[in-house]
Amino acid sequence: MFGQVHEQMLVASADAALGDGPELDRVARVIDAFFDAVLEPHMQQIVIIHASAVLGLARFTELDERYAFAGIVAMLHAATAAGEVRIDDPDTLARLLLGALTRGAMLIANSTEPGLTRNAVAAAMRDLLAGL
Repeated sequence: MFGQVHEQMLVASADAALGDGPELDRVARVIDAFFDAVLEPHMQQIVIIHASAVLGLARFTELDERYAFAGIVAMLHAATAAGEVRIDDPDTLARLLLGALTRGAMLIANSTEPGLTRNAVAAAMRDLLAGL
């Protein structure tokens, strides 16, 4: 179940990256789409709240990386090639970004005001990207 729902979430996020514009803007659109999906109660339950508890942290991380890691690395390489950022170790940065995305999703899922929290988390992720 986790794999199916997580894949749907990632496909929607990847679709958000389509189009023109700076590479970091594309990354930000992917992040926004991911956090939009996290606002859906069934996504929260399956991917954020239950998955890590049921699967265990190691398996959850393995599956999360299986579905999202390569795409994030590719976007970081594209941003570097476009001269927008200088990233010495895209693999490590991708794993750190995955951790930030997961933690942001947890904040949204556990918030009493998920919409406001989603906006705050997305803004913080944009700040993080701008710092690259």
